[in-house]
Amino acid sequence: MGKTGACRTIYLCFHCATAGSPLEWGAEDQELISVAWNCVDSSTKQVVSSRHSAVLPTLSEVPLEAFLKFGFTEEAVQNAKPLADILRELHQTIITSPDTGPVEVIPVTAGVGVIRQALHAETAGKEMEVPDYFYRFVDILAEWAELRGQPAGCSLADIALALDFKVELCDGSGLNESALISEAVKSLLEDGQGLPRTPFGKKETISKRLETAPCTKTEVVDDETVIKVRGLPWQSSDQDVAQFFRGLDIAKGGVALCLNAQGRRNGEALVRFTSQMHRDLALLRHKRHMGSRYIEVYRSAAEDFLKIAADTNNEAIGFLSNGDNIIIKMRGLPFSATSQDVLEFFGPELPIISGAEGVLFVRYPDGRSTGDAFVQFATEDLAREALKLHKADMRERYIELFRSTAAEVIQVMKRFSNPPLLPHGPPTPLGQQQQNPLLPYLLSPQQQQAGRNCLLLRNLPHTVKVEQIIVLLGEHSNSIRQAGIHMVLNQQGRPCGDCFIQMTSEMAAMAAAASTNDKVLEDCKVQAAQCSADDMNSYFVQGSIGPAQAPMLPFPGLFPGLFPNPAAAAALAQLQPGLKALQANPYLQAMYGGGLSPVTPPVSPAGQATLLYGQPNFTAVRMKGLPADATVQDIMNFFNDYIIPEHAIQPVMTQFGKPTGECCVMFYSPEIARQVIAEKHKAAVRNHVIELSIVQQ
Repeated sequence: MGKTGACRTIYLCFHCATAGSPLEWGAEDQELISVAWNCVDSSTKQVVSSRHSAVLPTLSEVPLEAFLKFGFTEEAVQNAKPLADILRELHQTIITSPDTGPVEVIPVTAGVGVIRQALHAETAGKEMEVPDYFYRFVDILAEWAELRGQPAGCSLADIALALDFKVELCDGSGLNESALISEAVKSLLEDGQGLPRTPFGKKETISKRLETAPCTKTEVVDDETVIKVRGLPWQSSDQDVAQFFRGLDIAKGGVALCLNAQGRRNGEALVRFTSQMHRDLALLRHKRHMGSRYIEVYRSAAEDFLKIAADTNNEAIGFLSNGDNIIIKMRGLPFSATSQDVLEFFGPELPIISGAEGVLFVRYPDGRSTGDAFVQFATEDLAREALKLHKADMRERYIELFRSTAAEVIQVMKRFSNPPLLPHGPPTPLGQQQQNPLLPYLLSPQQQQAGRNCLLLRNLPHTVKVEQIIVLLGEHSNSIRQAGIHMVLNQQGRPCGDCFIQMTSEMAAMAAAASTNDKVLEDCKVQAAQCSADDMNSYFVQGSIGPAQAPMLPFPGLFPGLFPNPAAAAALAQLQPGLKALQANPYLQAMYGGGLSPVTPPVSPAGQATLLYGQPNFTAVRMKGLPADATVQDIMNFFNDYIIPEHAIQPVMTQFGKPTGECCVMFYSPEIARQVIAEKHKAAVRNHVIELSIVQQ
């Protein structure tokens, strides 16, 4: 196999495949079932070993017919081995030889998908390491086309025709494909002197580790290279995301983890690839698993990536320009902490990049410390040792340490350092907003006292017009305050997909959010959340809703159908104070059918059962202190003296769909709502004391 001591080059003519078509490679339900290779020694230009192995699937069952399609016998299928064992045997075959000299292995494949997508997607998903030589390869199709003067896009069939290769490729045998690749390799090696350049000099490389770098607003980003990822574990780092997409080329600094209103990672990320081809391959990994969570992958836009990853903050850019280092975020620092305090916290055995100058403190616009800071370490080993100081003390305060990313540095610095977006003049009247869209502006103290009377719309089309928002809200647009629609603009002065709307009351905002949430506008599913003026101000000052109170995401369809007609509304006014009227009212018996409560509860005091209001004046009561797992039935049982339709009960959720321990319940009139509070305030639901209050309109 070559002269002893001389460096050998082994061309590993490699092929692997799943039961599906190549267009499905990368999907989790498409495991590899066939691996074939032929090894060509550069010195002898001969095949020195070959093999075709059936791969044992570990995540799903594959029918026998799928294996037979690749030319395997039933016995071969019964003896199939896991992919890790087959790759280990391949490596041993290559390195085992009487020749003691060094070996250079160059994989050669037909197309880029075999290694980039089929092999790396599966091995990354199963947390398997592959030999280093699988991080570079030669595409024989591109190599053949260039060296033989063939048009781009030639296929294995074209190569077979040129080589007079007799074996039928259509029989599906992976060994035949790897054999054809080996014949092409030998042909190019034999004609090496007469070719335009040395064969196999151009290799595609795959990065083992994501390179970090700052991103600026002026950077040109192609829309066709960006994706959005959802469902990431909260502790995921940018390197974890890069590992999920192993085999594909992510641009330098191309992973931007998104943060929620509290500055924590929200399980989403924007990822930028080096080309559309890599973006398209990434989309095929939709719903592959990272650990126990499946990951959703969608197309996104350059503007979305720049919104998260780019900034003009000089401090952040200077901090990130130190090179490709590991970033650690510190939380809980004393407000008076200095760079020297941070250096002493880590000690001389854990040197920070650039020393005292390498500590980036996060500050409010007025210069006050937020208690957060970022530092960088040169190696993974130093970073791991540094993280062991998590919750160690500095001046009697324990300090939290987390891995961070360049995008997180930029987002945090942008949130706390950038000045608020203020208007260049007074708000434009509602009717003139199409010609002159409003910039966000800060509300007056009087407006801030109105409570949660604002509406936040997210995921709007970037081309949205004010008139479209009015149509989207429908009848609820009648409750918009004059000049109350505030489109949030990006640095280029274009809508960024968010919009705040001031409503006339909390009830109007709640109803509009319930009706509008999850409506579709130009193929965008709009998210609607009730929020307060304080939330709105916090967004404009910090770039996010403040942590004091997250906006609630109402359940869709809270109010439609609450009262089918005036007769039902009038009857409900009689019924809510007590249940005796149910027995005497055929309409309500037919409407509710006794399904309101399994046990007939006691009746309210006499004299209250005859309340009747000609026109409804719906009033909401807020419940606080509910158990996290409280159900609608628990709430109905709590108000056991009153009839509460299920769709009049609205649990209050965080923007991430988690229960807050609060709930809003609709009553027919303020009088009934006040009576409910008088009777039920500080009563208990499963040993939890419940506080009741009227939602102010």
